[in-house]
Amino acid sequence: MNHFNKFRQNVLILVITTTFLPTAISASLFVVLAKQLDNMPIAIIGSVLLLLILLITFNIFLYNSIIKPLDAIWKAVWHISPGKSEIPPPSIENIHLGHDMVSSIVMQIYDLASTNKLQTDQDKDNEISKVILDSLPIGLLIFDKESQLKLVNSHGATLCGQSKDDLVKKNIYEILNLSFDNENTLDKWLADASANKITDETHWDNVKLDAGDNSKRLDISAKYSKNDSVGNELILVLAEKTDYYSSQEKSISYVSMAVHELRTPLTMLRGYIELFEEEISDQLDEEHLSFMRKMSATSQNLNAIVSNILNVSRINENEFNLQLSEDNWDTVLREIINSMELRAKVRQKHITLDISPNLPTVGIDKISMYEVVVNLVDNAIKYSGQSDTITVSSRLANDGNVETVVKDDGPGIPTSVVGGLFTKFYRSHRSKDTVGGNGLGLYIVKSIVTAHGGQVWVKSKEGQGSEFGFTIIPYANLEEAKANGQDTIVRQANGWIKNHSLYRR
Repeated sequence: MNHFNKFRQNVLILVITTTFLPTAISASLFVVLAKQLDNMPIAIIGSVLLLLILLITFNIFLYNSIIKPLDAIWKAVWHISPGKSEIPPPSIENIHLGHDMVSSIVMQIYDLASTNKLQTDQDKDNEISKVILDSLPIGLLIFDKESQLKLVNSHGATLCGQSKDDLVKKNIYEILNLSFDNENTLDKWLADASANKITDETHWDNVKLDAGDNSKRLDISAKYSKNDSVGNELILVLAEKTDYYSSQEKSISYVSMAVHELRTPLTMLRGYIELFEEEISDQLDEEHLSFMRKMSATSQNLNAIVSNILNVSRINENEFNLQLSEDNWDTVLREIINSMELRAKVRQKHITLDISPNLPTVGIDKISMYEVVVNLVDNAIKYSGQSDTITVSSRLANDGNVETVVKDDGPGIPTSVVGGLFTKFYRSHRSKDTVGGNGLGLYIVKSIVTAHGGQVWVKSKEGQGSEFGFTIIPYANLEEAKANGQDTIVRQANGWIKNHSLYRR
């Protein structure tokens, strides 16, 4: 379904809703008033007045919802018009109805404004385009099919730390030294787009750009067009967000320092709770035992939060080192699930474990893998809704790796949310106000599993529960183990993944 059809269907749904819902509410009021007051004229008047008020209110909401996309498109046109640079660019993030359509149209507007006029009348259009492009508060870089730079505006050259003349005709990887926070890099996307698609668009948040003596943080939008009529194969739009993302990381660093100080008192607290459980549990009635279990589960949850925050800080600073050694995954997984039983029981959940026999030994950092499983099971506990069963299964996958899946029968995850689940600080707007969390758990899961050489994935549909799975490489298949026969393999969970410095042809 294209963006306009989706927008049209959403508008139709809103129109039907704004018509049917007030009518239904007013009809219900009429029935209630007629029954309670036994006065038909008052019931009719009351229900009609309510219908008018609801229709006005709903239609104002409908009008505002429809006018927002048009307003954004208007601002985009005026923003790039000569002499109109005082008009700010549209804030597309605040648009919910027709977001994809507006994003696509605005990108097309910028594309047309910055490229099409360059082709008809070379001298005149070059001058007009230069004025338009250099007035943009964002960096714009256009590359040909050889990945060489054809055009860059002033802001783009400033972001790259070089002059326009020095940049033109350079390869993309000579210009942009980019690092991403996951494996979905520009290079990977570009390779996939050039091999499988005619056109494609994508976006990245918080990309690190190394430019000379300093680094910048960017949001990047990209459009790929194979066999473009004017040779513009790749267009990149760069928006600098250094201050915004730096303030986030400073906050994490400060919180990490503060959280680190919690480790000692938290350890003492857990020690006392465990001591009380061992020494006086037989002297307590069921109510006090319940209090003791809740204290123990809460302390475990607090310890997981502390670990997550500290781990994110280590990952960002490339200080999260893993020591992979040969281990029995059946034994390790049972130990981890046993440690989670109390937390599940406090929330009236039950964890079912299903492990295939004769799994091969795996190469893991046991402490880090504990964090992976705990985060996934804890999420299943929190988001499983009324369902009381969490299933953890492990088997040998078709690719020869050991696959572990955590499944719940809860309300599921909207398709629009799935794509961002493993992003740092990501929280779904539907659950962030009702379920506690900090948006770090799945980011840590992905970082640790990737550092182990495995894959992580999610399958979910609304109303059909969720499955989160990951794979671990058998120890015998680890390259380091085969090459050097090492007993312990040291790896690092990197916060930034470099773009491959390869030239495409």
